[in-house]
Amino acid sequence: MKPFIIKHGELQLQASLAVPMYAFLDGPASMIHSALFERFASLGASLNDIKISSGIPNLNELGLTYHLLAFNALVKLSLDKVEINFLDTTLVTRDRVEDVYRKTFGAIGVISTNYKIKEFSLTRTLHGIIEEESVSEFMQSFIRTIPKGLGPIAGQGAVFYYSGEGQTKASSTVVDVSARIENGLFVRLSVTFDGQQVSVDALPEIAQQAFDHQTESLGLTLK
Repeated sequence: MKPFIIKHGELQLQASLAVPMYAFLDGPASMIHSALFERFASLGASLNDIKISSGIPNLNELGLTYHLLAFNALVKLSLDKVEINFLDTTLVTRDRVEDVYRKTFGAIGVISTNYKIKEFSLTRTLHGIIEEESVSEFMQSFIRTIPKGLGPIAGQGAVFYYSGEGQTKASSTVVDVSARIENGLFVRLSVTFDGQQVSVDALPEIAQQAFDHQTESLGLTLK
């Protein structure tokens, strides 16, 4: 296993709802904001950090966004999905990420007591340095032959798609040259879980296991 020193990372979670959360549309605004703000205020959110969509052409674009500046994160609530985005995971611990996640879905449970998740889609992107070899050397284990006669090679990458198995509906792994880190490696790990098989409570541990398995399959140990 090769040590992979992370310099920058992002994490995106989207939970698609089986049925639109009409309580978000019909419920008292005071209940919705109380459920969310009560939880996020403890994470440093202020009233100025809440953005409400206006002038929307259709219900699909109706949304409420919380900017959690202390975590460099965004939480967006829509009628048919819940999104949580961390813009730099090197600034937060796993416990902090999970805290934001659980507070978000704790609030959803207050707003809509019978909501159901259709699927969870998570993407983790990483930029970093491989400690023991260059990116080109690392790539040679995945790309044996490079087309010739097109000019000097400036970079190379690979993508792998996997079909569902068990609780996982699909997953993919991308390795490429980092556009952010000089002489760095870019890795994107994506996985989609069946919301009927994976509960909100169980997701953090299951997602972590899936991401660990993907990085290990690349021969990398995150540091």
